[in-house]
Amino acid sequence: MSCMSAEELEYWKAFSVLEPIGILREDALFANVCKTLADLKVKNELVLRDFTVFNRNKYVEPEPDIEQTMRNIKAVFGALSAKSKA
Repeated sequence: MSCMSAEELEYWKAFSVLEPIGILREDALFANVCKTLADLKVKNELVLRDFTVFNRNKYVEPEPDIEQTMRNIKAVFGALSAKSKA
């Protein structure tokens, strides 16, 4: 298809929050490994942002709260179920 609806675009944006892809995702995954190893030596003094390569000197969005995460999950699964019914 050559286009998508605004509603489908919103679903893809929600999915991107839940399942980011690309270099930023890899950065977050490796940062998590590094933080886990650092936590073995230094308890709870470091945050994940301390280990990321990208966005180091820029404002990094805070992690979404649980309510926002649940809305994102519902949006993604809503989009998938609507698409399977069509």
